[in-house]
Amino acid sequence: MRVERVGVGNRFLYKSKKAKMAKYSSFEEMEVYQKALQFGAKVYKLTLTNEKIAKDYGLKDQLQRAALSISNNIAEGFERETKKELIRFLYFSKGSSGE
Repeated sequence: MRVERVGVGNRFLYKSKKAKMAKYSSFEEMEVYQKALQFGAKVYKLTLTNEKIAKDYGLKDQLQRAALSISNNIAEGFERETKKELIRFLYFSKGSSGE
């Protein structure tokens, strides 16, 4: 939600403006989903080609699971079919990206 500051005399009022959400027919059309897939592919490649990471199975598995979780949460949130659920799962995706 965006907030607009409106001057009235020497006072200010704040009016909220709801941001418009784009309409998608599938989660595959969402740019954020496409970028999450690209990121996941890069993480998988890194974990397989970097010798230190490849030998540390715990770290490798955690990185791969977190990278996969980003796109999975975007897809699951979209399929829930409500904005509130989509937003909730986008926050889950954000958390996974921080992992």
